[in-house]
Amino acid sequence: MALVKTSAFITDIVGKVNGSVFQRNASGLILRNSPGIINKNSQAQQPLKQIALQLQQVWGDLSVQQLNAWHNYGVLRNVSTRKSQLAKLSGHQIFLKEGWIRLNMIESVSNMAPQLYTTPIFTSPPQASILVAIVNTGATLDVITFDAIDHNNEYLIISMSRPLRNSQLSNYIKKRVIQFQQVDGDTQNIKTAYEKIYGTSPAIGEWINFSIAHGKFSTQWISNVFKGRMQVQ
Repeated sequence: MALVKTSAFITDIVGKVNGSVFQRNASGLILRNSPGIINKNSQAQQPLKQIALQLQQVWGDLSVQQLNAWHNYGVLRNVSTRKSQLAKLSGHQIFLKEGWIRLNMIESVSNMAPQLYTTPIFTSPPQASILVAIVNTGATLDVITFDAIDHNNEYLIISMSRPLRNSQLSNYIKKRVIQFQQVDGDTQNIKTAYEKIYGTSPAIGEWINFSIAHGKFSTQWISNVFKGRMQVQ
C-alpha cells in the first residue's frame, strides 16, 4: 500500500495502490502501472531458459585462446551499455547477447542456422538499420526502414514496447523481440507478430519504444543497435 508522509506537498506520497505505483523521479511525482507477476515456469519461458543454459555451457567450454579472442572482440566492437555511453560491453556480454539473438531469431528467420560461434569473426559489421516509420493501415502494421533488405542474405532484429501514451516517456519500458516472417524490401508487416505479444496493434497517434539491428549471413556480424521512440502513423 502507499505511504503518505505528513507534509505540505503531495509529492511525498510513495508506494503502491490497487495496481498503480507512485514514484519520484527528476521531474517530480509520477504514477505508473505496477508490473504484473511473471510466471517464470510458463510454457513461453521454457525455450528462453534452454537458450540461457546452452549459452552458459558453450562459454564454459571455451579455451583460453577463445576467451582472449572474445575479450579483444569486445574492445573492437566498443558497444555501450544500456545505461551509460562510457561503459562498454565485454566480450563475454557480447557473446551472450549475439548468441541469444541467433538462437532466438530462428523462429522468424527461416534460413537462420542455430549456430553459436565459439570464436568471433573480426570483419567489418553492417551498418545499423534506421527505422523511418511505423504505419497502421488497419489491415497491416508496417515498419519502414531506410534501407531495403534481401531476406536471403540479411535480417532485421526489431524489439518493440506495448502501445504507449504520450506521457509515458521512460526509456526503460520493457520491449519484446517481434518474431515476424521477413520479406525483401524496406517494408515489413509485423501486425500478426505484434498482436501475438501485446494482444492489440498500436493505434494511430500512440507511441512505441523500439530498437532495431541488422544481421548478415555472409559475415555473421550483427550491427550495433539503433534505439528510439516513434509515434504510429
